[in-house]
Amino acid sequence: MSFSSYKQAIYSLQATVTKKEVRAQLPEQQQNLVSGKFDMTLKTKADLQGIRIMFDSPILFDLGSASLKEKAIGPLSQIAKWLSDVPYTVIVEGYTDNTPIKTKEYSSNWQLSLDRARSVIKYLESTGIDKKRLVLSGYGEYHPLYENDTAQHRALNRRIELYVVYWEK
Repeated sequence: MSFSSYKQAIYSLQATVTKKEVRAQLPEQQQNLVSGKFDMTLKTKADLQGIRIMFDSPILFDLGSASLKEKAIGPLSQIAKWLSDVPYTVIVEGYTDNTPIKTKEYSSNWQLSLDRARSVIKYLESTGIDKKRLVLSGYGEYHPLYENDTAQHRALNRRIELYVVYWEK
């Protein structure tokens, strides 16, 4: 690594929110993001690159659907408000279980996961989040959190994750 590259990396690091700062802010942000029943189902995880906000799919969507449920709008709008206060990239990731889907709308879980992520992105755009900050990603059944061996595990694998990236490589 050249001295110039090293110097640039140090400046970049100093201008970036540190993991420790994020952890210090996270409990307060979690309290402000959700209320009521949603507290039980919203999960957050911070790492060196950003904050991951995870929604279990049943909160946002009906089974086999990519249309946002009406009760999802409140929590998503709170998160959108928080996102409007930070300048970071947001990767919206859709995941499904491994139950085969073959409907008029969807020929694969991959399509369903992409459409679910797209629905969340459209909602975030409607709240004023800049399109340049939003990234669409669909993983289908290929990145499960749990084995798809029980109904509970399949339900946990159906999710949307918003990855707020504050330190890009």
